[in-house]
Amino acid sequence: MATVPVGHAVGGGTRKAWVLKAGSVKNLRLQTLRQVERPGYGEVLIKVRCIGLNFADVFSVLGLYSATPRGEFVPGLEFSGVVAAVGASASDGKTTVEFASQEARERAEREASGFKPGDRVSGVVRFGAYSTSILAPAHQLRHIPKSWSFEQGAAFNVQALTSFYGLKELGNVKPGQVVLVHSCAGGCGLVRQMDCTFQSVETLLFTSLHFNTKSFSSPPHCIDDTTN
Repeated sequence: MATVPVGHAVGGGTRKAWVLKAGSVKNLRLQTLRQVERPGYGEVLIKVRCIGLNFADVFSVLGLYSATPRGEFVPGLEFSGVVAAVGASASDGKTTVEFASQEARERAEREASGFKPGDRVSGVVRFGAYSTSILAPAHQLRHIPKSWSFEQGAAFNVQALTSFYGLKELGNVKPGQVVLVHSCAGGCGLVRQMDCTFQSVETLLFTSLHFNTKSFSSPPHCIDDTTN
């Protein structure tokens, strides 16, 4: 996943962003930073409308997340907004974001042409979302469905990707298997239950809270850890 620098070092525009050095939420400061006005090849400039707040965000602010930058950084892993500009060709010049690999850079360059100014999008980045605008690689963006709000677009990605990665990449789950879902009333737990239903996997849902299971797509087996 690409990393977004704290201060986008080129261009004459500005943006507002929450900046801190990890350790305490009291370190958060709203600052005016420089903003690239023309994205490089494979990058998309987005005017941010909503951001997600997740368990990993809290851990990164407190300095308890292993991937947290050592110096000052802009928190935030997911966002939604409106495309302001697109670097869709090699003539758009060098990029500002730091790509994880050459393969990631090439994928971003291929997918940039799928976006245009005015598009409603959601995306994920390796920090940097707590800002009024953000540069993101095109392959880490998706168009928001017409029926979704910006809030829904910003809140979806981290939960969905975490669920999918755990089930498929780590668990290699297959139809007919049974999955025990801890914290099933949280964001990842709710998405994971839907993933399992889609993949014809039976679920055992584990929670300490009483919640309405009618919202699930199929009747789950529930375990309440407040009882013995």
